[in-house]
Amino acid sequence: TGAHLSGRDSWSLDLGDGARIEVGRDQPGQRLQRFLGVYRRFMAGSGQRFESADLRYPNGFAMRWPALPAVTAPATGGVPST
Repeated sequence: TGAHLSGRDSWSLDLGDGARIEVGRDQPGQRLQRFLGVYRRFMAGSGQRFESADLRYPNGFAMRWPALPAVTAPATGGVPST
């Protein structure tokens, strides 16, 4: 939904689903290509969405996923000990 250029010439992208991609200022085209290549291969069609991706690393990127709902332990159904 938007592209932003900071005062330090660092690019970031806001996606329609609320996710944000921090591209950075060094080699933004290369970094975005690397991310999209991996995303298409491993994530497309999975139904999972990410909250943010940080592409500012020289050899990769980091992603943040939504928090999973808390899981409660199943009841044991046993007799309580005294």
